[in-house]
Amino acid sequence: MGSNWKNLSGENNWVDLLDPLDIDLRRYLIHYGEMAQAARDAFNTEKVSKHAGDCLYNPSNLLSRVEIAQGNPYKYEVTKYFYGTSAIQLPSFIVKSLSREAWCKESNWIGYVAVATDEGKVALGRRDIVVAWRGTVQTMEWINDLKFDKVSAPDIFKGDDKVKIQRGWHSIYTAADPKSKFNKKCARDQVLEEVRRLVDFYKKEKKEDVSLTIVGHSMGGALATLNAVDIVVNGYNKPTDDSSDAILVTAFVYASPRVGNSNFKQIFLSCDNIRVLRVENMNDVVPHYPLKLQMLCFPINIGYSHVGEVLRIDTSKSPYLKTPGDIQRWHDMETYLHGVAGTQGSEREFDLVVRRANIALVNKYTDGLNDEWHVPAKCSASAAEFQVGGAVGWRIPAVNETQLYNVWASRRRFFIGDSLHFRYKNDSVVIVEKWGFYHCDSGKPIAFYVDGDTVINLENSGTMYFISGNADRCKKGVNMMVEVMSPRPVRYFPPSISNPPENPYSAVAPSPAQVLSPGESPELSPGPSASDSVASFTVSGSVTAVIVGLGSWALKA
Repeated sequence: MGSNWKNLSGENNWVDLLDPLDIDLRRYLIHYGEMAQAARDAFNTEKVSKHAGDCLYNPSNLLSRVEIAQGNPYKYEVTKYFYGTSAIQLPSFIVKSLSREAWCKESNWIGYVAVATDEGKVALGRRDIVVAWRGTVQTMEWINDLKFDKVSAPDIFKGDDKVKIQRGWHSIYTAADPKSKFNKKCARDQVLEEVRRLVDFYKKEKKEDVSLTIVGHSMGGALATLNAVDIVVNGYNKPTDDSSDAILVTAFVYASPRVGNSNFKQIFLSCDNIRVLRVENMNDVVPHYPLKLQMLCFPINIGYSHVGEVLRIDTSKSPYLKTPGDIQRWHDMETYLHGVAGTQGSEREFDLVVRRANIALVNKYTDGLNDEWHVPAKCSASAAEFQVGGAVGWRIPAVNETQLYNVWASRRRFFIGDSLHFRYKNDSVVIVEKWGFYHCDSGKPIAFYVDGDTVINLENSGTMYFISGNADRCKKGVNMMVEVMSPRPVRYFPPSISNPPENPYSAVAPSPAQVLSPGESPELSPGPSASDSVASFTVSGSVTAVIVGLGSWALKA
């Protein structure tokens, strides 16, 4: 793939690669689709959390926590998070915390910028810069939030008021809020500044071969398309003061609705060094949004146009999935990636030729798998992050509570892959052997932390011992013993039918859909709480979306 990256990124518009789908392009699309899905998986949707609407993880461990870094030769480093707000109401995209101590009332985390590491550059064949836009939280409800109206975008397209885009996309992309700590600059400016910085560093200073890849699913796909066009139109794919050395910009968008009018399409067609590949599931209605309406036999043109090339998949052909499916399943990103892994083109049957980590990924947010797989609906087996001591943090407990932290730890279950988050002032966290723990002796530490905000990953099973580096504080109760168990279990049961389908996957379904956000965990309490960490599975009811025709009106895709 590394030696052929320009062709896979669309230099030749994917001629002869789409039907049937080229095996390398298939893997390429799964790779970038997983980077888009990471933005959804890492998003805190729990409104009771004071960090609702933020990312669950720090930039340094985002890709590992959503479990797309392990064993993956395409290594990236996340360099920036970006945030969005909206001048119009979009409740299915902007999640607001119900907590009085909410981290932010005006903004949401909506994506990240990442760049290939030196190791990743070798595997990818160049220094790849990725911009990943988060899609909607609620699969279909956002359609009700948006109208058909378009707005001119001279702020993006150099004063050209004939180029129009959907009002919702424009608002999320360009809205700023001086009251918000995170959106004093709009999402557009946050992304473009980071892209310019990385392009200048790797292209101008280091003279490397560089690419820009923009990815997104659903509403995130629309924002990714807009962002890709913006980057090229305004020269952000070129180093500062160098108009000749343009970088190829490719957008891989999944289940993306239309973005703008015919003038937007003409702007796209007039640009060099930009490619867009849309992946569309045959039964998914969202790629046809905004819908064309017709009354009897008289079409009403509402003026939206798609851009780029299209790869159509049909997941209804998959023998692994329930039929006929529903609107939510057809639109789900994990369903899309399953479809990309197995599609054989319009004239051939489904064949799962690329083995992803686990068939159970299909059920991460839906109930799409056939029942013989015995995988619960909306399942996850994610790692958990525990804030030690809850809101009180790592400090000297009350005189009559010297075993406070050990009681807290004894009432929780810790697994390999989980992490402990220590917050403290004028203190330290020291990992020691058993003798050092019982004698409050930090003289021979395994690890010593003094930064005041320490996250320690639990990488091995067995007992771990934590103490304060101050012996007096340790003796007053700032110490904790933690028992770490094998990796978090998953309730996955092999089929018991007489002729089960061959399972090409492992038994663990990785998903970061955890309840707790960074810096938060339940308060210390007398007994264990189900909300202390993520359970092996979260199961909730299904969502049904219905499109209703009125009178003689009909919807035409």
